Amino acid sequence: MKLHLDTFHMNIEEKNQAAAILKAGKHLAHFHACGSDRGTPGGDHIDWKPIVAALKKIRYKGDVVIRSFTTDVKVIARAAAIWRKDGAEAR
Repeated sequence: MKLHLDTFHMNIEEKNQAAAILKAGKHLAHFHACGSDRGTPGGDHIDWKPIVAALKKIRYKGDVVIRSFTTDVKVIARAAAIWRKDGAEAR
């Protein structure tokens, strides 16, 4: 059995995402990079540098899948209850 980590959920559940990656170590098989707002990485409040450093430290060689939602694909936006563009202020 291997592990799949997702930064969106780690942001909610982990106090230290990099430490969780280090703990997963060689058992990590799949990694989703998703902003704290379900947008693309970098436009959110997640500190990405320690995450990248941890992935390098465990010598992760798998894919890093950017998993973000968009309002551009209406079917996905409705299904995921996305009602505003990335970075837009909630009204």
